[in-house]
Amino acid sequence: MPAKLLSWLPKSAVGWSIAVAVGFIAIGAFPVAYAHWPFNWPSDVVCAELFNTHRADFLKLVDMVHEDRVSGAIPSGPVRIDPSWGDPRSRDSETKKMSESRFAEYVRLFDKLGLRYGLTIGDKDEVKFDIACVGVLAIGKCSYKGITYKPNTGYFQVVESLEDDKLPKSGNSVIPGYYLKLIRSDWYIYRVESD
Repeated sequence: MPAKLLSWLPKSAVGWSIAVAVGFIAIGAFPVAYAHWPFNWPSDVVCAELFNTHRADFLKLVDMVHEDRVSGAIPSGPVRIDPSWGDPRSRDSETKKMSESRFAEYVRLFDKLGLRYGLTIGDKDEVKFDIACVGVLAIGKCSYKGITYKPNTGYFQVVESLEDDKLPKSGNSVIPGYYLKLIRSDWYIYRVESD
């Protein structure tokens, strides 16, 4: 019986070489096709409306992050709180200090705001809320768009629009960078383009 199950396998080195080559081509074509898949970002207007409509909830999340940092429930380095990755308390010994009810409050607010990617806590008090992402970072081009609380813009480029036709380009692609569009004091729509 096992011989019949394996009868479809190549019988020679040439057959195996062809099978391996076809496999590599198929595996290599997927990320290239995926990275160039047409994608419609939420517009700057949609992102700004989300923030303005739910400003109190975004402010509450930033306050929670700062409180949890002070209490030691969130470590001092960059951290991601993303329910789709599971409970961060199961991965990080420092984050285990966060109570179940506190994590549930983060998840409740993410659900209310439609933030399926949760949030990322960066350096210098930055808190990023990813709204959309596309690409495969492991193989190259990856892009994100969202809302960020960023009290210090530092060296990042503040622009009038994050739409493709308004950002600097090389050929048909937006030049890699971290672009910010001001919503109101310390709050921005952001777009990250990597290569």
